[in-house]
Amino acid sequence: MFNIYKFEIKKILKTKLFIGSFVIFLLALTGIYFLSFEVSRLNDNAQQVAKSHEGDFTDEKLNQIIDDYMVKFQDERKAGTYKIENNMDVYTWFIFDNFDKNSRDRSSYVKIDEAVKSGKTLRVTDIDLKKISDLNFPKFNKPLYTSSYYGWYDLYNATSMVIMAIVIFTIILLAGIFAGDTEKNINQILLTTKYGRSKLISAKILAGFTITSGIFILANLLTYAVFLYYSSSLGWNTSIQLNFMLEVFTFPVELNQFQVYILLLLLQFTGLLAISGITLLLSSLSKASFPVLAISVGLYLLPLIFEKFNKPFLTKIGNLSPVKNQSVLELLNIQDRVFISNNFQTNLLFLMLIFISVALFSNIFVYQKEKHSYIK
Repeated sequence: MFNIYKFEIKKILKTKLFIGSFVIFLLALTGIYFLSFEVSRLNDNAQQVAKSHEGDFTDEKLNQIIDDYMVKFQDERKAGTYKIENNMDVYTWFIFDNFDKNSRDRSSYVKIDEAVKSGKTLRVTDIDLKKISDLNFPKFNKPLYTSSYYGWYDLYNATSMVIMAIVIFTIILLAGIFAGDTEKNINQILLTTKYGRSKLISAKILAGFTITSGIFILANLLTYAVFLYYSSSLGWNTSIQLNFMLEVFTFPVELNQFQVYILLLLLQFTGLLAISGITLLLSSLSKASFPVLAISVGLYLLPLIFEKFNKPFLTKIGNLSPVKNQSVLELLNIQDRVFISNNFQTNLLFLMLIFISVALFSNIFVYQKEKHSYIK
């Protein structure tokens, strides 16, 4: 069995199709990393500010963060040393924007500019700020924890784009596992061999799972490594409600940014298993690889087309698909999209079980179908 399994793996990895699609896959990842990390690169100043303000997020902490931001900004403006590309404090800017009562008309910034011109220094007590309770954060046993969040926002965005590249690459490789043999008309020979209707089928299915898992793990390890290079892991323990770029202030579950990242990967992986299972099923039913590729990609992207029709039924069906559950905001809004309840944990578990069931039943169908195939 193991030797047959290794043979099936090598058969996939040694083809020109794999080499060509792998090169394109790497180019796609490079583009994603450039857009997600290099273009929006976080300067060291913002990281230092975030690190200096790590801790429980209280009204006192909020006032301290904004007061430090205002004083530093005004001092640099007065000294003529402020440059937006070097001094932009992303960490505090988004916090200030959400808690400033006058953020819409920017009147607080007008006051700061006037103070700079007159040689004065405005402090946090000179502007109108909202309280933490005004943003309706959920209450837990411990206060919410604040630290860096900007780099994690980039990681979430990159991960949601990387999964699309992984899905397409996986479909390309799996489309020919069964259909390729039929296309070359060697499936008739394989069915007559000693293990043609048992171990060979299992080996092909297992090879498909291995390829799927391997691509997913390697691509996400690479993504996380690139993230660490650009941003470091600072902020892993920040409460997800305090990622002010996501604006999920009322999210009801106590999770930090790293825990959300792990849940996102688990949801994406189970969705990928469902897609790979369907691709194998189509491959076992088809006589050629290209139709499998086209139909699998079409089915994967179909829920995005459902949105254009603006029909509640189609929207609910689309919400149960992998492509509609691969971004961090889609994950964090699962409880609002109403599957079987308005509970985050219940809906997440329900959705993952659906994906796993689709993968499992698809593989069982493939095994039984191939096992009972007839010889022409």
